[in-house]
Amino acid sequence: MGRATDRFDPVAQGFTTTASPAARARGIQNDEGLSRHDPHGTESRARFGNPTRCAGHEQDMLPAMSPALRRVLVSLALVAFIGLVGGWARQRIGLELDVESVRRFAADLGPAGPFLFVFVVAGRALLWLPSQVVLIAAGLCFGTLLGSIVGGAGLMISGLFLFFATRYAGREALDSKIGRRGRHILDFASRRSGAAALSLACGYPISPLSPLQAAAGLTPMPTGNFVLAAFIGGATRASIFAYFGDALIDARWSSLAAPTGLFALALAAPLAFPAGRQWLREIFIPPATPGVSAAPVTRADPRQH
Repeated sequence: MGRATDRFDPVAQGFTTTASPAARARGIQNDEGLSRHDPHGTESRARFGNPTRCAGHEQDMLPAMSPALRRVLVSLALVAFIGLVGGWARQRIGLELDVESVRRFAADLGPAGPFLFVFVVAGRALLWLPSQVVLIAAGLCFGTLLGSIVGGAGLMISGLFLFFATRYAGREALDSKIGRRGRHILDFASRRSGAAALSLACGYPISPLSPLQAAAGLTPMPTGNFVLAAFIGGATRASIFAYFGDALIDARWSSLAAPTGLFALALAAPLAFPAGRQWLREIFIPPATPGVSAAPVTRADPRQH
């Protein structure tokens, strides 16, 4: 009976609590001391993970998206969205893929028709209309001179959109995706005489207009130089089709002879000069092996060593 009863001392046994009296009253305690006497606690956390840190680990496991790839995806998503909206708008306003449908639409625009038709030319791709159709319709509605100005301004605006879109995406993101032909056009547009070459290339009736304008955005070409070159080249290109459209008012074969001859002359003119033929090859035909000599490679005879 004189033997003292053993009391459980949590401090002496290593069970510590750092909670405040108010927290202990609510039953909230720190389990630092308890974890030393609970070997399964550490093992369970190692097995199941700390729930407060799982989210961070999962985020670390996700592959990081490069800024260049993000810019490309944003640009593609924007173009796809605008294209869908443009196709829906073309159906709503009743535009068909023919010159007469576009001419009727331009005639219904009233006195502001030339100004508003500039945006029809600029948004031709969004409305799913070929450039030849809208440029011929511009000449048919407004004549050769005004149709050339309207067409050139519209081609310049659409080219400016491509110029800024590709400049935003960056060459690093697009270089591996545009292929050898696209890189060849990019190198052609990035030469020292890029603005003059771009103007001539855009004015040629069958040149790849959109790729040339987009490639200019991946070069150090100033925006002002691009606007001037795109407008001059676009107006030259538009004048050929506008002249053809203006001649359609008098629907006789004799009246179409002059614009047809002008179109054929514009196509064949560069072929008459060596520099012109070289210029066309640079636009349309990429080199077979860029940066590599075409000379045959001969193997050394091992018996000579």
